Amino acid sequence: MKYISQDKIPVIDLFAGPGGLAEGFSAFQAKGRDVFNICLSVEKDHFAHRTLELRSFFRQFSQGHFRVPIRVRLEELR
Repeated sequence: MKYISQDKIPVIDLFAGPGGLAEGFSAFQAKGRDVFNICLSVEKDHFAHRTLELRSFFRQFSQGHFRVPIRVRLEELR
């Protein structure tokens, strides 16, 4: 299975909500290395699931190799 790494502890997040628990696990490092691998997050609420998708995308690029600019017009937020 490609999602399970021998050097990281696998995490499955059930009833994940918008992903706060997974964010905590993914942010934790020991000696500069990731300790946990978020293998699966499950959520039935549509809006929370959309947030999970977005956070998962950003987690893939969190090593500083990529920057994704987000531009939102102030009028779009009103």
